[in-house]
Amino acid sequence: DDEYLKPSLSNDQRDRLDDQASDSGDEAKEPASKRRKVSRDPAKQLVLDGRSIANKTLQEQADFLTKAMSHHLPTMQSRHQITFEPKQFCKSSSVEGHPSSFLSFLKSSVTSMKRLKKHKKIGSPLVLVVCVSARRAVSLLKEVAPLKVRAAKLFAKHMTMEEQNEVLQRGPFGLAVGTPHRLLQLMGCSDDEAEDQEVSTQDSSPALSLRDTELLIVDNHNSHKGFTVCTLNDTAKHCMTLLRQAVGKRSDVKQNIKIALF
Repeated sequence: DDEYLKPSLSNDQRDRLDDQASDSGDEAKEPASKRRKVSRDPAKQLVLDGRSIANKTLQEQADFLTKAMSHHLPTMQSRHQITFEPKQFCKSSSVEGHPSSFLSFLKSSVTSMKRLKKHKKIGSPLVLVVCVSARRAVSLLKEVAPLKVRAAKLFAKHMTMEEQNEVLQRGPFGLAVGTPHRLLQLMGCSDDEAEDQEVSTQDSSPALSLRDTELLIVDNHNSHKGFTVCTLNDTAKHCMTLLRQAVGKRSDVKQNIKIALF
Protein backbone atom coordinates (compact mmCIF):
# COMPACT_ATOMS: atom_id res chain seq x y z
CA ASP A 1 0.00 0.00 0.00
CA ASP A 2 2.86 2.39 0.86
CA GLU A 3 4.25 1.99 -2.63
CA TYR A 4 1.13 3.61 -4.11
CA LEU A 5 1.56 6.65 -1.85
CA LYS A 6 5.03 7.50 -3.19
CA PRO A 7 5.23 10.03 -6.05
CA SER A 8 6.20 8.48 -9.35
CA LEU A 9 9.65 9.40 -10.68
CA SER A 10 10.79 9.62 -14.25
CA ASN A 11 13.80 7.65 -15.46
CA ASP A 12 15.93 10.84 -15.59
CA GLN A 13 15.09 11.70 -11.98
CA ARG A 14 15.97 8.19 -10.84
CA ASP A 15 19.33 8.39 -12.66
CA ARG A 16 20.19 11.72 -11.00
CA LEU A 17 19.34 10.33 -7.56
CA ASP A 18 21.50 7.27 -8.18
CA ASP A 19 24.44 9.46 -9.26
CA GLN A 20 24.14 11.66 -6.15
CA ALA A 21 24.03 8.62 -3.90
CA SER A 22 27.09 7.18 -5.62
CA ASP A 23 29.06 10.44 -5.27
CA SER A 24 28.20 10.85 -1.60
CA GLY A 25 29.15 7.24 -0.96
CA ASP A 26 32.56 7.66 -2.62
CA GLU A 27 33.25 10.82 -0.60
CA ALA A 28 32.29 9.06 2.61
CA LYS A 29 34.68 6.22 1.83
CA GLU A 30 37.61 8.61 1.24
CA PRO A 31 39.57 9.35 4.46
CA ALA A 32 39.04 12.87 5.78
CA SER A 33 42.78 13.42 6.17
CA LYS A 34 43.28 12.66 2.47
CA ARG A 35 40.54 15.06 1.36
CA ARG A 36 42.10 17.93 3.33
CA LYS A 37 45.67 17.19 2.34
CA VAL A 38 45.91 19.77 -0.44
CA SER A 39 44.44 22.66 1.53
CA ARG A 40 46.53 21.91 4.63
CA ASP A 41 49.89 21.38 2.93
CA PRO A 42 52.09 23.98 4.72
CA ALA A 43 54.42 24.44 1.75
CA LYS A 44 51.58 25.17 -0.67
CA GLN A 45 49.83 27.40 1.85
CA LEU A 46 53.05 29.38 2.31
CA VAL A 47 53.27 29.97 -1.44
CA LEU A 48 49.65 31.13 -1.56
CA ASP A 49 50.12 33.47 1.41
CA GLY A 50 53.30 34.91 -0.08
CA ARG A 51 51.65 36.08 -3.29
CA SER A 52 49.83 38.97 -1.64
CA ILE A 53 51.68 39.35 1.65
CA ALA A 54 52.86 42.89 0.85
CA ASN A 55 49.24 44.04 1.00
CA LYS A 56 48.54 42.52 4.42
CA THR A 57 48.80 44.01 7.91
CA LEU A 58 52.13 44.21 9.73
CA GLN A 59 51.06 41.41 12.06
CA GLU A 60 50.24 39.14 9.11
CA GLN A 61 53.58 39.99 7.50
CA ALA A 62 55.42 39.18 10.73
CA ASP A 63 53.59 35.86 11.06
CA PHE A 64 54.34 35.00 7.43
CA LEU A 65 58.09 35.57 7.76
CA THR A 66 58.18 33.56 10.98
CA LYS A 67 56.46 30.63 9.24
CA ALA A 68 58.69 30.96 6.18
CA MET A 69 61.82 30.90 8.30
CA SER A 70 60.67 27.85 10.25
CA HIS A 71 59.83 26.08 6.99
CA HIS A 72 63.03 26.87 5.08
CA LEU A 73 65.51 26.95 7.99
CA PRO A 74 64.21 24.36 10.49
CA THR A 75 67.69 23.55 11.85
CA MET A 76 68.58 27.19 12.53
CA GLN A 77 65.18 27.85 14.09
CA SER A 78 65.54 24.85 16.39
CA ARG A 79 68.85 26.24 17.67
CA HIS A 80 67.72 29.84 17.94
CA GLN A 81 64.07 30.64 17.34
CA ILE A 82 63.44 34.00 15.69
CA THR A 83 59.92 35.35 15.82
CA PHE A 84 59.15 38.49 13.85
CA GLU A 85 57.08 41.25 15.40
CA PRO A 86 55.16 44.16 13.81
CA LYS A 87 57.46 46.72 15.43
CA GLN A 88 60.34 45.41 13.30
CA PHE A 89 58.57 46.48 10.11
CA CYS A 90 58.53 49.84 8.41
CA LYS A 91 55.11 51.51 8.61
CA SER A 92 54.99 51.83 4.83
CA SER A 93 54.94 48.02 4.68
CA SER A 94 51.25 47.76 5.50
CA VAL A 95 47.89 47.25 3.88
CA GLU A 96 46.83 50.89 4.26
CA GLY A 97 47.86 53.01 1.31
CA HIS A 98 50.52 50.62 0.03
CA PRO A 99 52.20 52.38 -2.96
CA SER A 100 51.88 50.58 -6.28
CA SER A 101 55.25 51.72 -7.64
CA PHE A 102 58.60 50.87 -6.09
CA LEU A 103 59.77 54.46 -6.45
CA SER A 104 56.88 55.73 -4.33
CA PHE A 105 57.35 52.90 -1.86
CA LEU A 106 61.03 53.71 -1.41
CA LYS A 107 60.29 57.40 -0.86
CA SER A 108 57.68 56.58 1.78
CA SER A 109 59.95 54.04 3.53
CA VAL A 110 63.17 56.04 3.82
CA THR A 111 63.34 58.48 6.72
CA SER A 112 65.36 60.99 4.71
CA MET A 113 66.09 61.05 0.99
CA LYS A 114 68.91 63.48 1.70
CA ARG A 115 70.60 60.92 3.97
CA LEU A 116 70.12 58.25 1.32
CA LYS A 117 71.86 60.35 -1.32
CA LYS A 118 74.69 61.46 1.00
CA HIS A 119 75.33 58.09 2.66
CA LYS A 120 79.09 57.73 3.19
CA LYS A 121 79.55 54.32 4.83
CA ILE A 122 81.60 52.07 2.57
CA GLY A 123 80.47 48.47 2.24
CA SER A 124 77.19 48.95 4.07
CA PRO A 125 74.32 50.57 2.11
CA LEU A 126 71.65 52.50 3.96
CA VAL A 127 68.94 50.56 2.10
CA LEU A 128 69.30 46.98 0.89
CA VAL A 129 66.72 45.48 -1.51
CA VAL A 130 66.38 41.70 -1.96
CA CYS A 131 64.88 40.44 -5.24
CA VAL A 132 63.86 37.08 -6.65
CA SER A 133 65.99 37.43 -9.79
CA ALA A 134 68.56 39.56 -11.59
CA ARG A 135 65.93 40.62 -14.12
CA ARG A 136 63.67 41.90 -11.36
CA ALA A 137 66.61 43.73 -9.74
CA VAL A 138 67.36 45.52 -13.03
CA SER A 139 63.70 46.52 -13.31
CA LEU A 140 63.70 48.10 -9.83
CA LEU A 141 66.98 49.91 -10.49
CA LYS A 142 65.54 51.47 -13.63
CA GLU A 143 62.51 52.61 -11.66
CA VAL A 144 64.57 54.46 -9.04
CA ALA A 145 66.99 55.97 -11.57
CA PRO A 146 65.28 59.42 -11.40
CA LEU A 147 66.38 59.72 -7.75
CA LYS A 148 70.04 59.81 -8.85
CA VAL A 149 71.11 57.76 -5.84
CA ARG A 150 74.32 55.74 -6.02
CA ALA A 151 73.04 52.18 -6.33
CA ALA A 152 75.05 48.97 -6.25
CA LYS A 153 74.02 46.11 -8.56
CA LEU A 154 74.62 42.97 -6.55
CA PHE A 155 73.49 40.01 -8.62
CA ALA A 156 74.99 37.53 -11.06
CA LYS A 157 75.07 38.05 -14.86
CA HIS A 158 76.14 41.65 -14.37
CA MET A 159 79.59 41.48 -12.80
CA THR A 160 81.69 38.77 -11.23
CA MET A 161 81.78 38.59 -7.46
CA GLU A 162 85.38 39.82 -7.50
CA GLU A 163 84.36 42.90 -9.49
CA GLN A 164 81.48 43.56 -7.11
CA ASN A 165 83.85 43.26 -4.14
CA GLU A 166 86.06 45.93 -5.68
CA VAL A 167 83.12 48.23 -6.44
CA LEU A 168 81.80 48.00 -2.86
CA GLN A 169 85.23 48.79 -1.40
CA ARG A 170 85.80 51.69 -3.77
CA GLY A 171 83.03 53.96 -2.52
CA PRO A 172 79.77 54.24 -0.57
CA PHE A 173 76.35 53.31 -1.93
CA GLY A 174 73.12 54.58 -0.40
CA LEU A 175 71.15 51.83 -2.11
CA ALA A 176 72.01 48.25 -3.05
CA VAL A 177 69.79 45.85 -4.99
CA GLY A 178 70.56 42.17 -5.36
CA THR A 179 69.60 38.52 -5.15
CA PRO A 180 69.87 36.73 -1.78
CA HIS A 181 72.53 34.20 -2.75
CA ARG A 182 74.91 36.80 -4.18
CA LEU A 183 74.30 39.12 -1.21
CA LEU A 184 75.25 36.35 1.22
CA GLN A 185 78.35 35.54 -0.80
CA LEU A 186 79.45 39.17 -0.65
CA MET A 187 78.83 39.06 3.11
CA GLY A 188 81.27 36.15 3.38
CA CYS A 189 78.75 33.35 3.73
CA SER A 190 79.28 30.02 1.98
CA ASP A 191 76.48 27.72 0.80
CA ASP A 192 77.19 25.32 3.66
CA GLU A 193 76.85 28.11 6.20
CA ALA A 194 73.55 29.21 4.72
CA GLU A 195 72.15 25.71 5.19
CA ASP A 196 73.69 24.41 8.37
CA GLN A 197 74.76 27.14 10.74
CA GLU A 198 74.61 30.75 11.71
CA VAL A 199 76.67 33.02 9.48
CA SER A 200 79.56 34.69 11.24
CA THR A 201 81.54 37.45 9.59
CA GLN A 202 82.94 39.07 12.74
CA ASP A 203 86.47 37.72 12.18
CA SER A 204 86.67 38.74 8.52
CA SER A 205 86.19 41.85 6.46
CA PRO A 206 83.60 41.07 3.80
CA ALA A 207 82.88 43.57 1.06
CA LEU A 208 79.24 43.82 2.13
CA SER A 209 77.82 44.12 5.64
CA LEU A 210 74.68 45.30 7.41
CA ARG A 211 76.69 47.35 9.88
CA ASP A 212 75.16 50.68 8.84
CA THR A 213 72.09 49.42 7.00
CA GLU A 214 68.81 50.80 8.33
CA LEU A 215 66.23 49.34 5.95
CA LEU A 216 65.94 45.90 4.37
CA ILE A 217 63.30 45.76 1.63
CA VAL A 218 62.07 42.30 0.61
CA ASP A 219 60.60 42.59 -2.87
CA ASN A 220 57.74 40.08 -3.13
CA HIS A 221 57.32 40.25 -6.88
CA ASN A 222 55.58 37.10 -8.17
CA SER A 223 57.47 35.01 -10.70
CA HIS A 224 55.62 33.63 -13.73
CA LYS A 225 54.81 30.54 -11.63
CA GLY A 226 53.54 32.51 -8.65
CA PHE A 227 56.61 32.21 -6.40
CA THR A 228 58.35 35.04 -4.56
CA VAL A 229 61.83 35.47 -3.14
CA CYS A 230 60.43 34.11 0.15
CA THR A 231 58.86 30.97 -1.34
CA LEU A 232 60.91 29.99 -4.41
CA ASN A 233 63.18 27.05 -3.51
CA ASP A 234 66.18 28.63 -5.25
CA THR A 235 65.98 31.85 -3.20
CA ALA A 236 63.89 31.26 -0.06
CA LYS A 237 66.57 29.63 2.10
CA HIS A 238 69.11 32.33 1.32
CA CYS A 239 66.54 35.08 1.82
CA MET A 240 65.63 33.72 5.25
CA THR A 241 69.32 33.48 6.17
CA LEU A 242 69.78 37.10 5.17
CA LEU A 243 66.81 38.11 7.32
CA ARG A 244 68.36 36.30 10.29
CA GLN A 245 71.44 38.44 9.83
CA ALA A 246 69.30 41.57 9.86
CA VAL A 247 67.25 40.82 12.98
CA GLY A 248 69.62 38.58 14.96
CA LYS A 249 71.49 39.97 17.93
CA ARG A 250 74.95 40.53 16.47
CA SER A 251 77.61 43.01 17.47
CA ASP A 252 78.42 43.89 13.85
CA VAL A 253 74.85 44.66 12.80
CA LYS A 254 72.62 47.58 13.76
CA GLN A 255 69.82 46.55 16.04
CA ASN A 256 67.29 48.96 14.56
CA ILE A 257 67.17 47.59 11.01
CA LYS A 258 63.63 47.87 9.74
CA ILE A 259 62.04 45.40 7.34
CA ALA A 260 59.67 46.36 4.56
CA LEU A 261 57.75 44.05 2.23
CA PHE A 262 56.98 45.44 -1.22
